[in-house]
Amino acid sequence: MPRFARLLPSVVLVFMAVAFSWNHWAGPIEWTPDGLFYEAQSRELSGTPAAAARQQVFFGPLAADSSDTSGRLDGRGWVEYAAPFYRRRWVVPATGAALRPAFGTRALEMVSLLGYILSGLLVYGLARRRFSSWVAFAAGVFALWFPPLREWAGHPLTDTMGVAVMALTFSAGAWSLQGRRSRILVWAASVLLLSFTRDTAVIAVAGAIWLALAQRSRRTVALAATAIVSAAPALLLFGAPLRQTMAFTFSDNKVPSDTSWHYIFDQYGTYLRLMINFDFPFRSSPVVTGLLLAVAALLALQADRLSALYRFRRWTLIISTSFLGISAVLVAPLQLTLLSDPVPAGILLILSLLPLFLPAGGDEMLSLIRGGALASVGYLFLLPQSTELRLPLVVLPFAAVGFARAVSLARTSRESLAVTSPSAQPA
Repeated sequence: MPRFARLLPSVVLVFMAVAFSWNHWAGPIEWTPDGLFYEAQSRELSGTPAAAARQQVFFGPLAADSSDTSGRLDGRGWVEYAAPFYRRRWVVPATGAALRPAFGTRALEMVSLLGYILSGLLVYGLARRRFSSWVAFAAGVFALWFPPLREWAGHPLTDTMGVAVMALTFSAGAWSLQGRRSRILVWAASVLLLSFTRDTAVIAVAGAIWLALAQRSRRTVALAATAIVSAAPALLLFGAPLRQTMAFTFSDNKVPSDTSWHYIFDQYGTYLRLMINFDFPFRSSPVVTGLLLAVAALLALQADRLSALYRFRRWTLIISTSFLGISAVLVAPLQLTLLSDPVPAGILLILSLLPLFLPAGGDEMLSLIRGGALASVGYLFLLPQSTELRLPLVVLPFAAVGFARAVSLARTSRESLAVTSPSAQPA
């Protein structure tokens, strides 16, 4: 294949990412309390003492422009109490510090937009390890189109870079499963990078453990052990006070008056219901949920290519994926407010995982992705809260691969759901 043809999907994804996020590149910066902490850490890396950096940021003009109206930013006590919860995340502040001479106070926003572009490219790279170029391209488009990722890309936060590094980590894991054993060092480095980007390295660890339990080979066990070791430094250096974090979250991110497990268990159900009702509205969208489940069920049906069932399944899936493609090409870049996203994003996110769990014939990469997908959903239940699908972005790389598998099933002329072998050519 000519070099240009190999690069074309990546080039198109970059142009699409810039088009989708165009309204963020020059607009006002939307500061949140989280973003202010990252800005303070970025200034700290530039040489300002930590306490002085927080003083500059939280009691200066940036905080005055913050969208937070809770009153939390009015007192130093809240700032100092909350600061340790952000101290494990240094990749985005460090990148922002490097870009500060060129972009000033917009540096962190530029990092977030860079993370958005990389999300599309690295999700494409992840899917490309299993699927053909254009099926992987569909996965990259799915990630870039996903409405919450587009929205949060315009904020100086760590979420888009977290999606990008998550995709990079699992791509490195899939790559290390074949070839020289030294490749596992790339996996180790990516897990380490993820642990200092977001508090989500546990997902990579869980995915590797899932694979080791499923395959039980020396290499998969080594992958799991390496992930555990690589995720440890961030926890050992900066701690991971789960009880205090949960109490802080369940107190509406204010200094909690009670940090006991009794209080946490008492509040857990309330916050879980809020997350499900607002971020994953399955109960309030039964028609959409039913239709998407029906499409997923069609994927699971084996049918002879000459049968009416096969033709019906093929055309249903082609129409469904084409509809999403048209939405990505027309609705997203034009930011048409009159044309809302046709499917609640949280529902689409979760149901896109379903194709991952169709029979895969022992495919090691899909087993790794499945473990990561389950761990990402479990991660949301560990600390449930409604965030307008900002925290659930951890699921997006796995949902994009699931979407790619659905596209592959829809376009393949002869599809046997039991994949021939993990070493087969990309479908």
